[in-house]
Amino acid sequence: MKHETTVKVISVLKACRGSYVNVVGGGLTRLMASPPPELQLLKSPPPSPSTTTVQYSKNENACQDLFFNVHQRKTLAEGEANRMYLKQLLPAAWSHNPLITLKLICNLLDRRRRGDAEGFYTAAFWLHHNHPKTLVANLLPIAGWFGYFGGMRDLVEILYRILAGQDVRRGSRYNINTSEGDWNFEEMMFSMADKVAVQRYETDPDYRFLHDRVSDLFAHCLNRDIQLLKNTFNVDDHDHESSSSKCLEITMAAQWLDDRATLLCESVARRVFQHPNPQRDVKEEAGYAYRLRERLRKEVVEPLRKASDSLIITLIDPKSNRWGYYRPECSEEACMAQVYLEDLRASAYKIENPAALLPHQIIRFANDEDLGQAAELQWNAMLGDMIKGNVSKRKKKKNLNNSLAVCDVSPSRMSDELGDISVGLGLLVSELSEEPAWKGKVINFSRNPSLHDIPQGDGLKAKCEFVRRMDCRDLEGEVDFQKVFDLVLQVAVHGNLKPEQMINKVFVITTGDNLAYPGESDYEAIQSKFKEKGYGDVVPRVEFLDVYYLHYYFDELVKWFLDTDGEIEERSPEQIMEAVIYGLPFQSLVVVD
Repeated sequence: MKHETTVKVISVLKACRGSYVNVVGGGLTRLMASPPPELQLLKSPPPSPSTTTVQYSKNENACQDLFFNVHQRKTLAEGEANRMYLKQLLPAAWSHNPLITLKLICNLLDRRRRGDAEGFYTAAFWLHHNHPKTLVANLLPIAGWFGYFGGMRDLVEILYRILAGQDVRRGSRYNINTSEGDWNFEEMMFSMADKVAVQRYETDPDYRFLHDRVSDLFAHCLNRDIQLLKNTFNVDDHDHESSSSKCLEITMAAQWLDDRATLLCESVARRVFQHPNPQRDVKEEAGYAYRLRERLRKEVVEPLRKASDSLIITLIDPKSNRWGYYRPECSEEACMAQVYLEDLRASAYKIENPAALLPHQIIRFANDEDLGQAAELQWNAMLGDMIKGNVSKRKKKKNLNNSLAVCDVSPSRMSDELGDISVGLGLLVSELSEEPAWKGKVINFSRNPSLHDIPQGDGLKAKCEFVRRMDCRDLEGEVDFQKVFDLVLQVAVHGNLKPEQMINKVFVITTGDNLAYPGESDYEAIQSKFKEKGYGDVVPRVEFLDVYYLHYYFDELVKWFLDTDGEIEERSPEQIMEAVIYGLPFQSLVVVD
């Protein structure tokens, strides 16, 4: 009988919470300690979101150039040009503001957005040679906040690039097929890098410092993970019948400790097995180092890899691997929302923070059989909190509670994630409307648009499905603004609305490829029609929300969008940059040299 244990992959941050490692210099630094006060690039209030699609260049400072102009490229030639440009920018940006530059470097690795891993490794190589203590001081947030699948792989990659040269893997990401020759080349490069590692470790104090701190983090995570695994059940019991836990939370340290990186494995083994000398002793026999690595592999690494392996699936359960564990679950944004909703359900639906989740995060679970009710309650709490806030502030300018949304939900233009953003914001705008004539209404993005009434008696699931079913299949991806404003004017005339009851804005939610502002002739025709019906002074403004742009920076920018009552007029490049690097992950970064 197979032992069925759910395996959850956790961040190295969680694994190291409350622990101490020798990160900087000769003292012990608490891993989760608060960073020093942040250097400010702007003295202005926190920024608001922007929907501008302008490509910024030749900015006033190198930090803005680094943010807007360095990103992942599609071809090898473009990638090479991007890398050379980054090398030129880094010294200038660091001179302008070191902490902002460090944040922008880590933003290159942030795979929740349009991350550029190659750019990050180039920047990390530069950091090691120019500010080695700063690189070491930020290993934990790099691995925990920004890295891929737990982040430990990126630490190994940094060491590898420093040894083998920062350009060693350049071009590999542009090759779609991986041949046996490519694998043999990588094996050869690992062998060469490992020979260099021994000499580099013995002669370069900066490299030794970095290598030892990476080893510390791996050792800490492996020690923690293997102890949890042993507590779950006896790893030597092959029938797996005894179980003390249904959930095993481990890091990906075992997966990313590459057996071919022998020096790193040796250093980690010394720490895991508490060798009297955690640093390498050149006088020790080579056979002892080999036995130490083999012990680490057999007693620690292999059992943990079995627990987290999701590649080989058995016939016993399509969700489990050959050792009986369920496939690992990643803690990405959706999982964070899922954990919150699970906790909400466990607490008998006691909502303490109505603003805990954003609209798209909530509606993602509207159809979930287990969490649909929690999502519904969280949505209603968020809505009620926003309505209450609008009333208490007594705003003279009304946007979110006095607007109409044109939503693009075309499957051919909108991925599931972009569709969630469009549906979430469109539904939110419709439900925040205070005027009964506009409440619950939405317009489909089309050259033949219609005004749709969202059923108000239905739950969140039905409302989301209603919006998703709207016809936005126009192949040209355009909207006829004259027809949109005809629909608006028709509601006002038939409802005998006063000018002050006219909506203030029309939010058009689509992708950047479809941002076609009304032409001058269109605007004149619209103005004339509104004036004829007595609404000439209250023609609604058109505001575009580029969900493809928002997709990269959505969590940060949408908060400012909601907090500022839908004020989305164009922001400065500096404000956009600061909004993106404003979040908690970036607050943990620190400059020390």
